[in-house]
Amino acid sequence: ELFDFIASMLGRFVETEGGRFHLPPGRKREIGFTFSFPVRQTSIDSGILIKWTKGFAVSGT
Repeated sequence: ELFDFIASMLGRFVETEGGRFHLPPGRKREIGFTFSFPVRQTSIDSGILIKWTKGFAVSGT
């Protein structure tokens, strides 16, 4: 759910910024993302957070 939220907010940001993100035909925008917390990877596109670190604490986890 966290990454779905991040992707949704990024999409909304790009929509509101409009032409500032325009690229010529044939070019693709590249983006990187790092999630620096221990994760058990369950498949190529999913995983389970093992625990919050770096002083983060989230209730219900």
